Amino acid sequence: MKGIAIFLILIIIIGGVMFFSNPTKEDFDVFMEKKASRNIAKYTSGSSGRIGELTGDDKTTVISYNKTLFTRENYYVVSIYNSKSPTQTDGEQYLGLFKFFIIMK
Repeated sequence: MKGIAIFLILIIIIGGVMFFSNPTKEDFDVFMEKKASRNIAKYTSGSSGRIGELTGDDKTTVISYNKTLFTRENYYVVSIYNSKSPTQTDGEQYLGLFKFFIIMK
């Protein structure tokens, strides 16, 4: 009986930690901003094409647009973020867990 009580207390503690560390939409937006900034920096360095000519305002527009492409499914202890782009048949999907994001597809 004592073992079951300890197990239940552990489950409640872990569930509480997961609930309070479930990433919000704002956390995901910051994650996507950082990801987009890294990709833009990677593709604009030394490039002479159109993407190499992006100004600061263009980069902000790209990052802002990127953040609107995802919907959040909140399961209280985890969140799933799905891309909603009509041009993608097999969109991206991220799992939000403990304030981290894992790409699922």
